[in-house]
Amino acid sequence: MAKYVKKKREIEEYVKACTKCQLNKIPRPKKRGPMEITTTDRHPFEKCALDIVGPMTETMSGNMYILTCQDDLSKFLVAILIPQQDAETVAREFLLIIVLKFGAPAQILTDQGSNFLSDLFKSTCKLLRIKKTQTTAFHLESN
Repeated sequence: MAKYVKKKREIEEYVKACTKCQLNKIPRPKKRGPMEITTTDRHPFEKCALDIVGPMTETMSGNMYILTCQDDLSKFLVAILIPQQDAETVAREFLLIIVLKFGAPAQILTDQGSNFLSDLFKSTCKLLRIKKTQTTAFHLESN
């Protein structure tokens, strides 16, 4: 048994020192997080993700940004051209285009942009009884 352990150590040391062995070494699989039970939406526009794209080249009507709203269930996307990305413009366009056309979503997911974290946008969500959640900073995969 001791002879086997000694040989195993010799092999491990040889592989650690060998450049070709290190380059061809199969990486160990990363540990995955535990599976969680998630809820599936029952109706379109029950849960939506909002984001701002831009600045882009200015259009003839003076718009430089795009406010996007994607439905979590159907993946339907609404793109709204806006001239600036301040809280007032974002809240107004969200109300006029999304809420009046599709109804108020039960929950929205946004990034941590100042326009979405503003008191105006928070109070708009509170009035419409929308649960607002934010993504974690620098984790784009969650948005």
